[in-house]
Amino acid sequence: MDLRYWVIDDQELKVYFVIPRKLGSSVARNRIKRRLKEIIRLDKNTLQPGFYLLRVKECALDASYNELREEFVNFKVKLNCRD
Repeated sequence: MDLRYWVIDDQELKVYFVIPRKLGSSVARNRIKRRLKEIIRLDKNTLQPGFYLLRVKECALDASYNELREEFVNFKVKLNCRD
């Protein structure tokens, strides 16, 4: 998973997902999207306001919820988000 972040002053938290069609069927892409939305929902209080763009790579198709969550936690550490 490749995560990008842009800060725009005085904006609310917005998260966008980019999941290319070549990664799999719509069922597989929607499964990843649902997992990522849940991860964001649980951590939205620790994220800085701004635009987040999550670009999903092929390895995410085989990743479990816990693996995706761990990847997102590592991303938050890089951003120095509050816990």
